[in-house]
Amino acid sequence: MVDVTAVIVIIGFIGAIGTVAGLIFWLDRKIAAELRLIREDMREMREDMRGMQSEMRAEMQELRNEMRAEIRRFDRDIRILGAKVDRAQGNLDVLVFGERGVPPSVEVERAELESRAEETVGG
Repeated sequence: MVDVTAVIVIIGFIGAIGTVAGLIFWLDRKIAAELRLIREDMREMREDMRGMQSEMRAEMQELRNEMRAEIRRFDRDIRILGAKVDRAQGNLDVLVFGERGVPPSVEVERAELESRAEETVGG
């Protein structure tokens, strides 16, 4: 006959296997649900990052356009100022030197000063 102890051990063993299988199944479901939540969070973060990148690109483009406009305005102002200086220098030359014209030594000195100024400014 079958020993009662053997039957109890077999039933206990089957119960233990069932319990372990149930725990594994439960833990698998729990971990899968947590992984889904993590994936959704990561997807949302990626979308947020893309949105922020788009905003940053738009802001950078706007700043670039503003800088270009400022540089164009600055260049225009420099050209206007240069034209005024040239006109004033011409008027001064006429007043100082009259009909004789600018002496060669003064022209050489002016050319040297202008070249130094262009090197300093980066012209």
